[in-house]
Amino acid sequence: MSQKELYLIKKIFKEKPVIIDKKLIENLKKSENIEVIGALEELITDPSYYTRITPSLGFNDYYPFLFDYYVNCMQNNHYDSNWILSPYLASLLFEKFY
Repeated sequence: MSQKELYLIKKIFKEKPVIIDKKLIENLKKSENIEVIGALEELITDPSYYTRITPSLGFNDYYPFLFDYYVNCMQNNHYDSNWILSPYLASLLFEKFY
């Protein structure tokens, strides 16, 4: 995880800001780091964070992102991270979501 991305993710999860700028989410979605993507999945699917994203995310904002993330987790074993879902959990969420 780049230092900037790491700082931004830690800030969101520790400080729990009232408003999370949608532009920040959109920029972090472009990351190639699977840990950043995993942290964003938590932000997008957890209502305590999701409801703070302003302006709010629409279905088309998160659907392709979550689809790609869940497929990546199912195809690869990322067991060495706290942010990345196991293939089993990713498949359960994938099935529930789709």
